[in-house]
Amino acid sequence: MKTTNRISIVIILAAFLFACSPAQQGESPDAMMTGAKALDEQFVTAFNSGDVDAVMSCYWNSPDLVNYPPDQMQVKGYDNVKQGFMQMTEHMKGATMQMADMEYIVAGDKVIGHGMWKMSIPDGSGGMMDVEGRYTDVKMKKDGKWVYIMDHSSAPMPPPSAEMMGMHEDSTAVTM
Repeated sequence: MKTTNRISIVIILAAFLFACSPAQQGESPDAMMTGAKALDEQFVTAFNSGDVDAVMSCYWNSPDLVNYPPDQMQVKGYDNVKQGFMQMTEHMKGATMQMADMEYIVAGDKVIGHGMWKMSIPDGSGGMMDVEGRYTDVKMKKDGKWVYIMDHSSAPMPPPSAEMMGMHEDSTAVTM
């Protein structure tokens, strides 16, 4: 009887472990990273073409979508994120983007991405102005395709000037 109980316990444990394996719960980590990288490529191509609908096809169509663009604290919801991209595209016609130093971390059923970006924006006089920044995003497979469910992009701020710090030419200390 003891042998039968041991065999039963081993079978139950093996079944439990097999049911919880990544292969049974979805894509392999390699497949997830491939999907995440393809999404980033799709986004850059869509952004560089100025096609807002193609850009938005990279995002989760949900009121729970969260975006932190460089010029706002937070934008929530698919429609609001789309409105922001429409405004940006209108004001920065001809802008192009590159992504660099891209890193991917598989976390359960999500992929966290982070890296650097560089945007070239027409300056109105025939030249281009370059802006560089960093990003962090969360990608997830929704309705059979990889999409961004959270996207954060920022550009570093220059250090504050002495005037901003409350210092004057004749002063060496900050008073608060």
